[in-house]
Amino acid sequence: MRSHLFLAGLVLLAFAGAGRAIDEKECVEKGFQPDTLLCTSCKKLQEHVKSEEVYDECMQCCTEVQEEEKVEKFASASIEVCS
Repeated sequence: MRSHLFLAGLVLLAFAGAGRAIDEKECVEKGFQPDTLLCTSCKKLQEHVKSEEVYDECMQCCTEVQEEEKVEKFASASIEVCS
């Protein structure tokens, strides 16, 4: 049983590290800012650049936004001031 838990932990660590295969310095050298780069931006970049290499590098440097972290945006808002 312990060996199964150990193996499962190793597999999880492998998948957790797979998202960012290159380090932050390499990302910056390639023109990406990993602290602020969202993976959704990489998908938009791919639509315009059409380069799998650039897309793959971008995906290695980006941060995936978790579902609960997404911010709902509105097309407009109005403020009413009562006096």
